[in-house]
Amino acid sequence: MSNGLKRNLASESIWIRLLYMLLFALVYQVVELLVLFSTVALFLFTLFSGRPNTNLREFGSSLSQYTYQIFRFLTFNSERRPYPFSDWPEPEPVEDLMAAPEPEETGAQSQAGAAGTEKNKQGTPQEAAKQDSETSSTDTTKAANQGEQKPAESGKDADVSEQKPAEPKSSKKQ
Repeated sequence: MSNGLKRNLASESIWIRLLYMLLFALVYQVVELLVLFSTVALFLFTLFSGRPNTNLREFGSSLSQYTYQIFRFLTFNSERRPYPFSDWPEPEPVEDLMAAPEPEETGAQSQAGAAGTEKNKQGTPQEAAKQDSETSSTDTTKAANQGEQKPAESGKDADVSEQKPAEPKSSKKQ
């Protein structure tokens, strides 16, 4: 055996940590049952009252924090031993899940939202330019059919200006 392995086997701190890990593995099993019972109680409370119980939700929040601390200790991601060797974790603030639903959209709002969605469909600037040029050629065709004269854009000139990248202006003179 190597000297490092002999030293680790003789290290008292490794064996003490193993005992704590076994203890917290058992504690986790109890916590798992508490989570199950509180979940069922919270569901029944919400079913009969129409609103979840804030105290049960806060207990569930702190219980999940405690479970997180246990997992961190068991996986060697923390040397801090969870409760009862440290303070019980504070629950995170709970949000109101049963708040009043948002008002439904009216016809005008729906149409405005649909128009916004159409604008978002354009995607990249190249796709937008292509769509604009298609619209322009369609408008030209419609104008010609109606007897109006509308000058058509030169597709060749439009493509050149789109493909040519802007040259950076430098303040240095060569």
